[in-house]
Amino acid sequence: MKRFSTVIVLIGALLAGTATAQEADPTATVREAEPTATAPSTEPVAEESPSGDDLAAQIADMSPEELVARAYDEIKIAEAGGEEAQEALGRTMRLITAIRSRDSQNDDVEFLSGRANLLMGRPREAIGYVSRYLSTSTGENDWEAYQILADLYYQAQYFTMARDKFQRAVDLNPREPKCFAGLAKTELALARPHKAAEYARRAVELDSPLDAAGQDPEYHAELARALLQARDVDEASRAAEKAVELAREQSRRDPTDRPLLQELDGYNQLLENVVATTLVNFPERTEEFARLVRVQKEQAEISYLLSLHNVLEAADIGVERTAPDTPAELVMEQALLLVAVGRSDDAVAVLEELLERLPDQSDAQRLLNQLKTPGPTAAASP
Repeated sequence: MKRFSTVIVLIGALLAGTATAQEADPTATVREAEPTATAPSTEPVAEESPSGDDLAAQIADMSPEELVARAYDEIKIAEAGGEEAQEALGRTMRLITAIRSRDSQNDDVEFLSGRANLLMGRPREAIGYVSRYLSTSTGENDWEAYQILADLYYQAQYFTMARDKFQRAVDLNPREPKCFAGLAKTELALARPHKAAEYARRAVELDSPLDAAGQDPEYHAELARALLQARDVDEASRAAEKAVELAREQSRRDPTDRPLLQELDGYNQLLENVVATTLVNFPERTEEFARLVRVQKEQAEISYLLSLHNVLEAADIGVERTAPDTPAELVMEQALLLVAVGRSDDAVAVLEELLERLPDQSDAQRLLNQLKTPGPTAAASP
């Protein structure tokens, strides 16, 4: 019910005739005190995960420069998320250890350690490492390090310090949209929506990949949030619509990607809030009611798909814990869920494995035949 709470409040106020202009988000409390950064230890604390290859032999043959380059490659894989993220983080930690043993004064290892600690949920340690890196000759002009440190301050709600670090990142790399988006969200947190909108527009302008569909919807969403707080609902609506459009297209390209679906869910909620606020401020725009219903309908569809992903995750856990004698009924439920979220190839694999173990399962054979038949799959809903 939390998802629709904003809309319920806004529309309820409208119908009661007591509505007032609404802002997109409550202004966050500004905290100015310097955060206490945990002093970096000699080594970042982390669990090493198996690398799956003979990394030790590779490390032995690498120069310090090659170790640093490989560590940066691995941390980027870890930061991207996905199935390889945990193993990439483990390899990063082993490389960091190797770099320190070869060159104890290496500056890059501080930045790598900071990023690794951030991924491990250790923000205070990350602040310490990144700050130390920025005090070196190597890091003093590294815009990305300032960007990461600014994000850490922002997450800790030290908005003034975050703004200063984002500004430094902009000074060092004025063509990077992420830096302007960071300034935008920080200015919004400091209750300066017009300034936030200015920075968000700049982020949108700079984000110009060759494939227009590859634009980052977050920049448009940041613009919508700023404009909504500035009470420019028409411009906010256009920006939110663009964010939803981009996120929807990206989700359609890979409907099995739950994080993309979660992003679409968030942007659609933003659009829902914008439409509801428009109705509050302009009750004469009765056409907005139909628009609100359409947005909420799509929201319900997205929520349903996300719920299927959640149930599938539970089914996967059940299959893993009951292997190798997983009940056929559970495997069937898993297969149906895989079909429902667009992973028919995976459904075929689990059904074939089930039939190899229990060949008399007629329902599984029937579903497998349907999935292997060319044309639209007529599999039953889970």
